Amino acid sequence: MFHVELDQAEAALAISDGPLTETQRPLGVSLTNASALLWRLGMLGYDVSDRWRTLAPIWAGHADGRCSVFCDLHALMADLGAGDDRGADRRVAAMRTTAAGDDEAGAIYRQAGVPLADGLVAFRRGSYAEAAETLFAARFATRLIGGSQAQRDIADWTLTEAALRGGRRDMALALAYE
Repeated sequence: MFHVELDQAEAALAISDGPLTETQRPLGVSLTNASALLWRLGMLGYDVSDRWRTLAPIWAGHADGRCSVFCDLHALMADLGAGDDRGADRRVAAMRTTAAGDDEAGAIYRQAGVPLADGLVAFRRGSYAEAAETLFAARFATRLIGGSQAQRDIADWTLTEAALRGGRRDMALALAYE
């Protein structure tokens, strides 16, 4: 992530393709880093489509829409990045089912998981204004999904980029000032 912040995408990808991939474990919490990096690089205009197609199948069976919003969102990024619309739709449908429950997980999926997922889907499908509105409405609920602030920042990255691409310069500027 430091290399991404320094606009050194090739260095970030070299680390990702080398040491990170070599030590990658097929566990949701381990896979989230790869998804987050590829999502950010994709937003910056880098072609990471081959990497998505490699990562998405590894997510199979590791995020089921019922337990970890944090993992589910990162798995959704992989589905979307790999162009697996059916997989993405299935994952969001499972999240909606969980959100309909009256337990603690249901509340977290309802308040944060489903809105964030809807925003990611809208963004990836090019509905930037919709993505900006959806992500903006859910932005303060990200604290519920777990992970660190640095990890959850991907929602704000996506929100800001959606605002720019969706013609919401006012929103993008306000977010940048924050």
